[in-house]
Amino acid sequence: MLRTHLRLPLPMVIGALLGLSGLPAPVHAQTDGLRVAAEVSLRVGATRVAGASRTVVGGGASLLLGDRFSLGGAGFGLTRTVGLGADADALDLRVGYGGVDMAWILASSRRLSVSGALLVGAGNGEVRSAATGAELGFDNFLVFEPGLRLGLVVAGPVRLDLRAGYRWTTGVGDLPSVDGDDLEGYMADVGLTVGHRR
Repeated sequence: MLRTHLRLPLPMVIGALLGLSGLPAPVHAQTDGLRVAAEVSLRVGATRVAGASRTVVGGGASLLLGDRFSLGGAGFGLTRTVGLGADADALDLRVGYGGVDMAWILASSRRLSVSGALLVGAGNGEVRSAATGAELGFDNFLVFEPGLRLGLVVAGPVRLDLRAGYRWTTGVGDLPSVDGDDLEGYMADVGLTVGHRR
């Protein structure tokens, strides 16, 4: 089977997403009766990959369409590699992923909001020799990550977001010592968001 490996460094993906941050925040527009507002966020959290807990960093940008639905993009990357195999120092696994980020506001008040969230996209993993740094495998995979988000307005357009969910993946096949479910696991993060107050 023919496989195509598209290498997209995570910093490039996140940089492209955060390029929207050049928009003044908050940004509001009225389009044929539909209220539109832009927001950007920086996020840090924790996830589980190949049996190990790791810190992740990322960010995103989105548009609030109307009063309940937001649509944008987000990306994340591990801050440290994960050791693989019987000798956990023999192989290093690097992982990053991102995609379309959606949220539906389920309930809200003046300062608090509860939303259902869904990230659908793709990621890439790379396995290298810990001793030599030589690449031993690289693969792309699909990501499906539903979750819940709690938003707390801090001041004006600044909001603190707490998010928790679970990441499912498919399409992993060319990473030594890595099974598909090794890239699946919980995801929890805290984010600082600047944009529409909700």
